[in-house]
Amino acid sequence: MADVNIHGDDWDRTNDRDGWRTRATSIAKRLGAEKLGATLYEIEPGQRTFPYHWHNALEEMCIVVHGKPTLRDPSGERRLTEGDVVAFPCGERGAHQLRNDTQEPVRVLMVSTQ
Repeated sequence: MADVNIHGDDWDRTNDRDGWRTRATSIAKRLGAEKLGATLYEIEPGQRTFPYHWHNALEEMCIVVHGKPTLRDPSGERRLTEGDVVAFPCGERGAHQLRNDTQEPVRVLMVSTQ
């Protein structure tokens, strides 16, 4: 199994579509996880990870590694800071979107059930 450092610069994929510019590393796959998903995202300034969405079959958790992303969820929008952890349960009450409204890249670790 490979080691992964969430502060490193080794990315599996990039998204260069305007509005959605991110880099990502599939940490769970690299570590051989079988029941967990974990992906590290770096979100460019002014960009988002995904459209506002929810999952019916899995839960997710977001851990802010670096920066101050804006979280949109059913309660509205709020700024998160480094070290914040937020969980998204199954269904509409777990709807979410992350956006980078700052001038520096933001890193978040998304962990999920499979």
